[in-house]
Amino acid sequence: MSAENNALVDPKKRLLRNVTSNWVQMAIYSATALIMTPILVHSLGKDAYGIWALIYSIIHYTNFFDVGFKQSLARFLPKYYATRDYDKLNEVVNSSNLIYLISGTLVLATTIVIAAFFVDWFQVPPEMHSLMRIVLIIMGVNHAFYFFLMAGTALGPFHRYDLMNTIEIVKTIVGTAVVIWLVKNGYGLLALAIVTFLSSFGGLLVKRYFQHRIVPEIKYDFRYVNKQRIRELFNYGAVSFLIVMSWIVIFSKDNIVVAKFISLEAVAYFNVAGTIISNLRSIVSAIGIPLVPAISHLDATSDLREIAALERKLNRYLYYMSVLICVGFLFFADDFINQWMGPGFQTTINIMLILIVPTCIFLPQMVSNSVLLGIGKHRALLYVLGLEAVSNVSLSIALVHVWGVYGVALGTAIPQVIIYLFIYPYVFHRAIRASLKDFYRESGIAVITGTIFVLPVAWLANYIPWGGWPGFVLKVGLVSAVGFAGFIWRMLEPNDRRRIFGFLHRKPPIAVVESHPVKEA
Repeated sequence: MSAENNALVDPKKRLLRNVTSNWVQMAIYSATALIMTPILVHSLGKDAYGIWALIYSIIHYTNFFDVGFKQSLARFLPKYYATRDYDKLNEVVNSSNLIYLISGTLVLATTIVIAAFFVDWFQVPPEMHSLMRIVLIIMGVNHAFYFFLMAGTALGPFHRYDLMNTIEIVKTIVGTAVVIWLVKNGYGLLALAIVTFLSSFGGLLVKRYFQHRIVPEIKYDFRYVNKQRIRELFNYGAVSFLIVMSWIVIFSKDNIVVAKFISLEAVAYFNVAGTIISNLRSIVSAIGIPLVPAISHLDATSDLREIAALERKLNRYLYYMSVLICVGFLFFADDFINQWMGPGFQTTINIMLILIVPTCIFLPQMVSNSVLLGIGKHRALLYVLGLEAVSNVSLSIALVHVWGVYGVALGTAIPQVIIYLFIYPYVFHRAIRASLKDFYRESGIAVITGTIFVLPVAWLANYIPWGGWPGFVLKVGLVSAVGFAGFIWRMLEPNDRRRIFGFLHRKPPIAVVESHPVKEA
């Protein structure tokens, strides 16, 4: 038996390490995405990069075949691991393996069907049809293996997010270095797909090795497949599955609509803006993921008033930070995109200007998502996301015929503004029985306070004559410094301020050597 199992694992002792590794992995992934995007666009060409972005969107949709099992594994693997009920743990693993064998096969079959019959449905030049088919099938195989090995490579449910993130960081850095070398030396999409498959498959094998080291009691045998366990997994995952599917539609439909009705070049422009929005979501997700179990704990030990107070505080903090992000993009988006991507990306700048305000309205309320998931009232979240998905797709398809790529951006932005200004706050506060008036008052104060601090400085910084990256960093650094100072001075609650500054000024303990009689072994 492993040392991991000899001593009971206390997840609270690993929480800070896991959360920190989450942030580090997210930061490295975002940094590599920012580095890779201009290299891929300029090395592959806008049409080939558009194919790559389109394929990723298509593959993302095959997560429909997960049917909520990923969330079920996150629920039941740690439950039976904590109680050392290895029979039920093996039933969960092997029952989910059976489902994922079917799901992975469906992923592969779906990508083969799309590659064979639907490539010409998109605005792909005929001479690139064969290339897109081959790359799509490779990426389908890649995602199918992700499904096949889902349960056998899970480390997070065993409280080893730190190890999982370390593997992902190494995989990201090595894969990025190899891809950059390949595209710089004239290799194209096919090489990019093969490297992606090999690095992903290698990462899965490493995770499988470490899972065996951590929990050697896991046995892979179809005799452990259990109808009751499958029913348990399905029952928990049903609503979560529909929520995830709504997110997939909301966040992955843009490239597909653009590729269908406009062109691959337009996909390239839209995906560059989408990369930035995705990174902003990742920043808040790094807070939301560990917040779910914390809210679940509070739900078991406290009443909804304490949960509502925590949500209001985080919401207030995030709305202030969203103002900082929003003002920064409104003033400096053109400077950033021109420095990052080079000239010729005015379309991307305009898309960013359409999307940034709705995004900053939405981002703070991702905390509310975590609260509903944590207290088990996520059905309300499903209704809101379902409405957003339907209105998003319908409006984008309607407006793409009027304003092209900007119509698709407006199709995303308009529902987001309406839903997250009015509908979701009402639904959420009714679910937790909290005051909607307090939400508008406190978030409004945060927005006004942030605007007062940040807007004048951003306006003045715009007149700094320095250009290039040094000028951009100086302007953004100046606005950020004033914004963070205002946050600490006017927004942070006294207890949080004391915790932060107490942590920063904490002195390391002085080692004291005590004299004790030495006992013989």
